[in-house]
Amino acid sequence: MPDARVSQTELFKEGETILKDELDNLLLRMQSKYPDFYKAYKSARVIKNLSGGHNGTGEATPTPPPAS
Repeated sequence: MPDARVSQTELFKEGETILKDELDNLLLRMQSKYPDFYKAYKSARVIKNLSGGHNGTGEATPTPPPAS
């Protein structure tokens, strides 16, 4: 469904723009008054790559064996 994928991509871009242009700037003004909250917000805004779908070789990452 290419239409759904394009729509989802555009929505993620729009959400990121709102976060960067509006919410990040609002929180920046609160940094001096609420430093712990600001630090926690910035930490939460870090995007972690947890996809695990590829290992950089073009091959799928092997699934680890189940824990016993």
